Amino acid sequence: MKSDQKLRVAPPVPRPRSTTFSLVAFQRVTEEIRMQCEEKREASERAARGECEQALRMIEKKNRRMKKFENAFANGFIFLKIINSWLLLRRF
Repeated sequence: MKSDQKLRVAPPVPRPRSTTFSLVAFQRVTEEIRMQCEEKREASERAARGECEQALRMIEKKNRRMKKFENAFANGFIFLKIINSWLLLRRF
């Protein structure tokens, strides 16, 4: 190193005086963001549960209709058997 060269030292970077305030503000903002994320997640879970419950209601409704149809078909089949046996008995 040459003797005429001086060692240059960078001046110290001034630190903000309100570091604790900015830390508190940062924590508050991160807490708000976390709460918003939780609310969105809970809302999406509620929506998913609602869709599942709606699908279950539709399935139950369809099952009730099928049961009614099966019962009507069974009753109609029994009725046809009775008529058929009555007609067969009338022949003799």
